[in-house]
Amino acid sequence: MPRIDSKLKDTVDVTEPSWGTVRQDLEALRSDLARLGEKSLADGQERVSHEIERLKANVGDLAQRVSQKSHDSLDVATDYVRKRPLTSVAGAFAIGMVFASLSRRH
Repeated sequence: MPRIDSKLKDTVDVTEPSWGTVRQDLEALRSDLARLGEKSLADGQERVSHEIERLKANVGDLAQRVSQKSHDSLDVATDYVRKRPLTSVAGAFAIGMVFASLSRRH
């Protein structure tokens, strides 16, 4: 009979890992997951940083275009006033009267 017990014990030792091994495997898994999380975070931060830089460039381009359009509009208005000064003064007076009448009602 001791022979069967010995074989059974050997089988149990081989098929069941020790708690120390399980603990080591869990620690290794936890460490791997932590490294993966750190890498994912770093990748995400890099992507966000890249997108912020891209958006800054787009906003800069848009601001430059808006500035150019406003300068162009101001030039057009200035040219119109120089070519038609009486019409411009009459139009400004009419717009002023409309605003004055609206402000009196409210």
